[in-house]
Amino acid sequence: YLTYNGQDFSRSLGKGFGEINSFEYAFNNSIYLRNADYIIKCNGRYFIQKHKRLIQFLEQSNVDIIGNFSKDLSFIDSRFFVFKPNFFSNYFIKYKHLINDSNSFFFEHALGQAAHELLRDRGTWMPLPFPLIIDGISGTDNIRYNIWYKSLKRILEFKILKLIN
Repeated sequence: YLTYNGQDFSRSLGKGFGEINSFEYAFNNSIYLRNADYIIKCNGRYFIQKHKRLIQFLEQSNVDIIGNFSKDLSFIDSRFFVFKPNFFSNYFIKYKHLINDSNSFFFEHALGQAAHELLRDRGTWMPLPFPLIIDGISGTDNIRYNIWYKSLKRILEFKILKLIN
């Protein structure tokens, strides 16, 4: 395991800045992360119900990043996403200096910008291959995620989008 004392940055930059610093430290200090086929990022207090299905999908896949863009394509939902190590080292880390909550440029925006750059370079992206049903507690709001009607709504939205596409 790795330990990291990363609390020595301005709080105005926000928790996303701390999160990318943690990623950077782990990536630079773990041969396992640098040599992994994929890195799956999931917030610490969540349980993703379709994780076995995702692992099976990744074993047959060759996509650079998997995650859900916002409706206006300005950011990617950072609660859960999957990426190849080269996405982090060649794209995502370049946007670290822009992350600043006080300027309304969040971790999720940096992630989205990095994915757009990857796509311009002919890399590959896809949305999650299943609806993101989260069972857990929000670290920001301390709100429980797995509420049955929200889960049903997310499943229906996913199926409708699949029909449209």
